[in-house]
Amino acid sequence: RSRRNTILYSEKACIAQAPEYNSNDGDFYLTFRLGDIRKSHILEAHVRAQVYFKSQAVLPNGRTVYPFDCFELDIGYDTGRDRIFMLFPVEVRHHITEGSPLWGIGPRELDVIPLEIVVIMEGTVEAIGNLTIATTSYVNEEILFQRRFAPMVSIKPDARVHVNFELLNKTVRAKPPLTGKEKEEDSGRVGSPSGTEPEAQNTCQAGSADGQGPAVLAVQQQHHA
Repeated sequence: RSRRNTILYSEKACIAQAPEYNSNDGDFYLTFRLGDIRKSHILEAHVRAQVYFKSQAVLPNGRTVYPFDCFELDIGYDTGRDRIFMLFPVEVRHHITEGSPLWGIGPRELDVIPLEIVVIMEGTVEAIGNLTIATTSYVNEEILFQRRFAPMVSIKPDARVHVNFELLNKTVRAKPPLTGKEKEEDSGRVGSPSGTEPEAQNTCQAGSADGQGPAVLAVQQQHHA
């Protein structure tokens, strides 16, 4: 079986204003997930992501784009976060700053600005040394707002690590940033909740301050401490 077929991407990408990703409350991140179902590893793996626009449009940041314009999405080239080691499934994130082509884009913009986010993972097959490439893409309807991926790695009582690929595509509502008053209340609370909240409609925009797919495969990986 081709090695690239053992690299699984999440079926959806998420954009969330998730403070658990960064200490700067209010920051948005584009996130997708990928994992390797083989026990042999991909070495020197690195990921690139680009966004392609399919029609002429004026973006919320004022930039005019034309059909087939493409822009790089920074996923950590300067910090090394684009280089991954898939011992366990990995979440790859693009920090949506003012310089990002996704700045200000929300659900309403996705209704009128057709785009596609293309992802490429390249790495070396450990067993034979050959280069392998695994790609995927996310179109408008495959981008979820104010969602994050549910955990899919757990530790058993006997210290074994269990990876449940049935949860590769599962998302939950991202915890919104705390308000100033909530921060004061939360700072004196021991064991304050950091989980998820009930499902809710979200209309926030990436960069603004307001504001499950089917099971793929199940596999257990064991790690002895």
